[in-house]
Amino acid sequence: MIVVRQYSGFLLAVLLTVNLSTTALAHPEGFSGIQILIREDHIECALTLHTRDLDAWFPPGTYADYVNDVCRELEHTIDEVVELRLEDEILPVQTVMAQQLETGLIETRVTWQLPPQDASAELLVWSKHLYLMPRGHQQILTIEDRRGVRDEQPGVLSLDDILTVERDAAGTRLRLLEVEAAASQMVAPVPQNRSQERAIEPTSPDFPATKPVANLRDEHTWM
Repeated sequence: MIVVRQYSGFLLAVLLTVNLSTTALAHPEGFSGIQILIREDHIECALTLHTRDLDAWFPPGTYADYVNDVCRELEHTIDEVVELRLEDEILPVQTVMAQQLETGLIETRVTWQLPPQDASAELLVWSKHLYLMPRGHQQILTIEDRRGVRDEQPGVLSLDDILTVERDAAGTRLRLLEVEAAASQMVAPVPQNRSQERAIEPTSPDFPATKPVANLRDEHTWM
């Protein structure tokens, strides 16, 4: 019985140690989020940061109006905050706006132009500021492809990942939309010879003869 009790006590101690370690890993010092939405002609980003995690990045004693000053700094230095690459080409920022959503929570909204695609392409999201966040910080990254869907419809979740200081970038492959694929495969009809071209012309006097004209256009419906 003594041996059994000693073994039971040892096993309980091990389980408690594992449980405490798991709890510590599940609750890092802070967390933030990056939500990426892929639209037909642009990419949207919503970066949310807690002010409690910004002390090393933006020391409180340096800014008189802390929240508003930090928002302006995020806007002015957005290229050092987050970067998007498509097929290893850096996408230029179109718009950026930072504001306080609620007490202690700042949201930075960024948009990039999405170039036309003639094939699937690799999109990389680089969270360049993570090294300035507290130790153990985790950032939830989601990429949702909303091209070709209505506002009330869910998009395609292309990526659901967690970024850290050690792994501060992640990516996904953007699919080629069906309308873009169809447009890239269109070929203008070319008559094989003049006799064939004359054969398709109407001969009735009520309908003047016209020749077919190829009109190729990539149609994009932007949401």
